[in-house]
Amino acid sequence: MSIPNFKKFILSLHTPLLSGIQRRGDPDEDLWDYIIVYDCWRRRLPRAAQRNAPKLKFCYISEEPGRNLERSLKHFFFPIRFITYQGEEQFNKSHPENKIISEETEQDRAALTRFIQYLKSVGTTLDTRMIKFGYMKDKHPSIADDDF
Repeated sequence: MSIPNFKKFILSLHTPLLSGIQRRGDPDEDLWDYIIVYDCWRRRLPRAAQRNAPKLKFCYISEEPGRNLERSLKHFFFPIRFITYQGEEQFNKSHPENKIISEETEQDRAALTRFIQYLKSVGTTLDTRMIKFGYMKDKHPSIADDDF
């Protein structure tokens, strides 16, 4: 999800946490407000509902993020499934497991549907044109539970 679409999505959440978003004129500080609102909103959900609201991951433009978050961030990522990482070769199109990683599955579409249905149930909508399927290499969220 792009940064502008992420901000639109956050503003659609019906939560008093939105009052924490302040327009200070600093894109980084403003962006952190949006990130914090999503994280706090998600953590306040009942445990069962948290499964339908994925943790937020950052996709940076380069391997080493710059000091300026707004300029070094490529987009946001909401992970919905995980595959055991065995090596960089899995990302080669000729590898037998590449298709499992790189192609959207029914399971992926079902997880997105559950997320959208949950959002509707709490009075929020997510325009599916704002998001697209993707994949990234990262730690399983159970390893670093303090991540967004």
